[in-house]
Amino acid sequence: MKKLVSFILFGLVSFCVMAQTPQVSITIDATTETTVSASFEMNDYCQSYSILIAEEGSLDMYLMWGMTYEQMVSDWGISYTADASYTWTEQTPNTHFIVYALANGANSSVLYQTDAYTVTQGGDGPSVITITVSEIGDTSARVICTPNEETASFVDMLIEKHAFDSVGVDTAIAWLQDSPYILYETDDWLWLTLKPNTEYYALAMGKNADGVWGELAMQEFATTGTTGIVCLESQPSFAIYPNPVAEVITVASSNGVSRVELCDLQGRVVKTEQMSGIATRINVSDCPAGIYLLRVTDSEGRVSVRKVVVE
Repeated sequence: MKKLVSFILFGLVSFCVMAQTPQVSITIDATTETTVSASFEMNDYCQSYSILIAEEGSLDMYLMWGMTYEQMVSDWGISYTADASYTWTEQTPNTHFIVYALANGANSSVLYQTDAYTVTQGGDGPSVITITVSEIGDTSARVICTPNEETASFVDMLIEKHAFDSVGVDTAIAWLQDSPYILYETDDWLWLTLKPNTEYYALAMGKNADGVWGELAMQEFATTGTTGIVCLESQPSFAIYPNPVAEVITVASSNGVSRVELCDLQGRVVKTEQMSGIATRINVSDCPAGIYLLRVTDSEGRVSVRKVVVE
């Protein structure tokens, strides 16, 4: 009889512990070639949770270094305290991903995961990359490389014309094809450290879904000898706040700003907003912490830049 009572009590305690386990349900809402959208729903015993996406097997090396999946999701993931939805962008097409959610309760944390698959990109036709160069200044230029629908992946680069002429087209193509920086979507890049009065080539090449390289795309341009960027500190009509910023930065102006862009230190545009009225807001909560450049273009095409710290 005592054994039966003990068994029943043990079962009741185990049931209560399981019932109070923090849980997060993961639902994959949609996938495209380069995005994964998921929704997360927490139970009453979950106080907070962190989410992370990774290609299947890509975290294994960190396990060998002594880290756990729980540590990785907690340290590298995005944290929430309520049900939420999130879309990861710039993912690799035709790839198996794992979406993780680490549920944190009062006394324990539990890791959940589910599979997601991005869609195959490209076709069997020739890959064609279109290159557009604009907003050319003395040390800056905006280069946009746009792949066609047949392109599965592509690479691009910028090279001084005299260097290209020196090494030749075959070597330049080999550099492109050996590049580790593989792209899948339109590459909108703001180059900020070019040489004044210098001729450049913007180059790009892409593969189709069968792995066949397309033709080399080239666009020649030259930087000017006049100042194309004006330091924002000399423009009192512009204001940005707060700085440093954790979630939303506001750009306010009393005179005709047409576009606001947030760029990383390599010149890649990560956020773009059109000015609405005298102020616009940019949400940076999904940007990794670090130093960025806020690029403001006025109605006459003049560009101003200020450093922004994202916490």
